[in-house]
Parts: sequence; C-alpha cells; structure tokens
Amino acid sequence: MRVWASAGWILTVPASGWLIERLGFQAGFLGVSLMWLAGALVTLLIHPRYFVSARLAGRPQPNLRTALQHIGGDRTLIGYAIAVILIGFLNNGVLQFENVFLSELGASKLMISFAGILSAIVELPFMIYADRYVRRVGAHRVMLFAITMLLFQRAAVLLFPAIVTIMIVRFIGGVSFSFMTIASVFLISSRTDQSETGTVLAIYTVTLSGVVTVLAAPISGAIFDVIGARWLYALAVAGYATGLLSLWLTRPDPGAKPVISRTNSFG
Repeated sequence: MRVWASAGWILTVPASGWLIERLGFQAGFLGVSLMWLAGALVTLLIHPRYFVSARLAGRPQPNLRTALQHIGGDRTLIGYAIAVILIGFLNNGVLQFENVFLSELGASKLMISFAGILSAIVELPFMIYADRYVRRVGAHRVMLFAITMLLFQRAAVLLFPAIVTIMIVRFIGGVSFSFMTIASVFLISSRTDQSETGTVLAIYTVTLSGVVTVLAAPISGAIFDVIGARWLYALAVAGYATGLLSLWLTRPDPGAKPVISRTNSFG
C-alpha cells in the first residue's frame, strides 16, 4: 500500500508545484478537494467484505480498555509510546515549516515540490527491502537504526543550513522512513494478540500522534516566529535523541519471546 502511495506522490507532487506556480494556491486546494472526492467514489466500488479479514470473522471484537491495559503492561510498548510523544512533539516544527525554510533559502515552488518527491523515490525499493530486513534482525533494532538516521539528518541541516543539504537529507530520508514505518508495524504486531493489533496500531498511529500534533502545532508555530526555522532542527535532534534513549532503555529482553508473532500477516 505504501509503495503505491509513494508512486502516486512522485507523479502528483511535481505537477502540483507546476500548477501552483502558474495558477496560485487555489489550484492546490481545488486539486486536494477533487482527489479526495475521487478517492471516496472509488472506495464506494469496493465491496464491504474486503474490509474485514476472514481470519477474524466470528472472533470477539477488540476492547479498547483491554488494549490500553496491554500497552500499560508491556515496557517496550510503553517505551515506544514515550518515543512517539517526544519525537512527535519536538519534530513537529520541522515537519510544518521545512518547506517555508526552503523558500527562505531561495528555493522556488517547483524546486520545493521536487524536494517533496526525493524521499518517495527511495521509498519504492526500500519499503520492500525493509520488510525483509526487519524479519531478519528484528523490529526493535531496525527502529533504533532508523531513529539514529533521522537524528543525524536533522543535525546535518542544523549544522549546514542550505537547499542542497535539505535535498540530500530528503533523499536519504526515504531509507529511514521505510525502516521506521515497517518496523513500527512489526513491533506492535509482534507484541499484541492478532485480535487487538489493529486497535493498538490505531492508538499509536492515529490517536496518540494526532493528540501530539494538536498540542505541538501551535507551540511550534510560536517558536518558529521567535527563533526561526533553523533552530527547529535543534529541537528535532533533541526529540530523536530522547526518543532513541526511551526505546533503548525499554528494549525487549533478548531471552524473552514476544507475546505472539503475527508479522507474517503484514507481508
């Protein structure tokens, strides 16, 4: 799914930049509206049975309270939750304002749109490779490696703020993003029962991330107004460093087996 999303991103982002340069931001808003409408119409053509796994039919529905209790009783999942909060909060400014920073450095809208697809180009092969690599060495190790990569990427822009630095970092970012995305799914699925894996994934990827974004977005904006975009990268470095420490301190016991391994369900 993510590979196809990256492929679509590569095609649409440069076209969007070209249109916005010539027709203004109204073209961007119109394009977003039309694509969401088209996506909704296409989804209507998919039969509802394809949204329910046959393996889970007839099983008890997942309970939110039980899922939260499971997370609370697993030190590795707690460590990952802390990492998600710290990284999400302190890295929010970079995610919001990096394109603004590129513009301040002199990049055109078209160049900014091409910067947006550099990561996706690398994601196409590395999403598949990351899946195999995680199976071989384990999700937690891959996640530590991905966060370390992201930490150095943010530090590179902080130390050498330039368009070319951001472009290189965006390109390399496809590797770290692929590893991080695949490893997070494997980590959660390997430490939860299959009946509650979807609920726990939603807690981490939607609820927790969404709450952090709501709280961090206005604060990041205020910090940007005061100290500028460059120093947002210093906050991001701190976020990745503390997130890395949280994950390392709560790493799984090498001699212990996971709760239940369902990683083959995501092949």
